Amino acid sequence: KTVDVKGLGAYEIDEQPIHTLLFQTGYLTVEDYLEEDRVFKLAMPNEEIRESISKYLIKILIYSFQLHSFNFFFLLILNSNLFVF
Repeated sequence: KTVDVKGLGAYEIDEQPIHTLLFQTGYLTVEDYLEEDRVFKLAMPNEEIRESISKYLIKILIYSFQLHSFNFFFLLILNSNLFVF
């Protein structure tokens, strides 16, 4: 992920991009500065953080999939003629 200086310094919590929050809390660090584009290249500082974030994202994706699958199934039942309310 690359980001400019303005993007790293955002403090508006309601509008803060996730990469800015991760940088400010130490979960992302500056890997390189691309002078030509005037942006910073961000990276995860170590394997422990990479593994932790990966596990967290997988849990979110699984939960989101299960939630959407349940909602889809529920809508199918409501829209079918199987049940009369």
